[in-house]
Amino acid sequence: SANVVIYTGAADILIQAGLTTQVALTLQPTGSGTGDVFIQVIWGTPPRWVDYYLNPILRKSSNGYDMYGVWQPKIIIENGSFKMWYTNMGASGVGAVGYAVSSNGLEWTKPVIQPVLLAGTPSAWDSYSVSAGPVIKVDNIYRMYYTGNSGNDSKSHIGLATSPDGIVWTKFGSPVLMAGNTYDYQIAATDIIKVNSLYYLYYSAKNFPYYYVCLATSSDGINWNKHPQNPILTASETWEGSGVYHGSVKYFNGTYYMTYQNVKDILTAFGMAYSTDGITWNKDSGNPFFTQNNTHNNWVGYICYPELEVVGNQWWVYYSGMNTAQERFVAVVRK
Repeated sequence: SANVVIYTGAADILIQAGLTTQVALTLQPTGSGTGDVFIQVIWGTPPRWVDYYLNPILRKSSNGYDMYGVWQPKIIIENGSFKMWYTNMGASGVGAVGYAVSSNGLEWTKPVIQPVLLAGTPSAWDSYSVSAGPVIKVDNIYRMYYTGNSGNDSKSHIGLATSPDGIVWTKFGSPVLMAGNTYDYQIAATDIIKVNSLYYLYYSAKNFPYYYVCLATSSDGINWNKHPQNPILTASETWEGSGVYHGSVKYFNGTYYMTYQNVKDILTAFGMAYSTDGITWNKDSGNPFFTQNNTHNNWVGYICYPELEVVGNQWWVYYSGMNTAQERFVAVVRK
């Protein structure tokens, strides 16, 4: 009634002699009617990355296609609006691609509940399952480089689908990038960028239990050449385990930035790497920059599929979280 909002919050503080203790405190309004501004107060040195306190930001709809949740977010930002394509996880590991939109990147709605991309016909190369892949807009047409396979343990390849609106998609008949027979027995597109006149398609390659980050290039976005230096990023540090996976890349001011995940006993951490040419990478000395122990209130036990985005003057990483019931969610951490 007095046009005043009262905030309240609590935090546990560990007091130790001679040591500075870092504390994060989130204040939430106790009433409504005059605003819903949330305030985060941090004493001490602020963390490099802060998990969004309302994670997860996208949950399953329980429509049959996503009985085990949603994950693998792929984001584009157009004129201040956010668009997300993600993988619905159904029974027996069958995936289908869903679609969500947002005005601020944090609060998401699903304009269509049914998947916008499904597995192919019984004789198709992607007859068993499809997963969301990176999207780029070319001449007002969306292109998605999605992953498909014909069986749970079969080879997975990268296909191309196009759409005028991001909802109704038309697939190319054959994969645009095929898996190999060695380290790249299964591949999945993770990000696409265009620098000058060249397209860079970053993809994961695995031959269990080993995982790698690879690169293909193209002048038209349709005909691709695997880079001769593949794999361009491999495991070299203890925290990475048996591989590195799901490289998400952005380019600005002459530098390529990559986030990636580790492959250990469980999916636990994300790392950052830098490059001047998009091919040769240097890993950040502070890796890993985010682990499952950094999630807000330890809301999830497994983290994976980091998707790097630059929003204004902040860096955001959308990621997937999985709980002990094997339910999957989409979340975000910001720097």
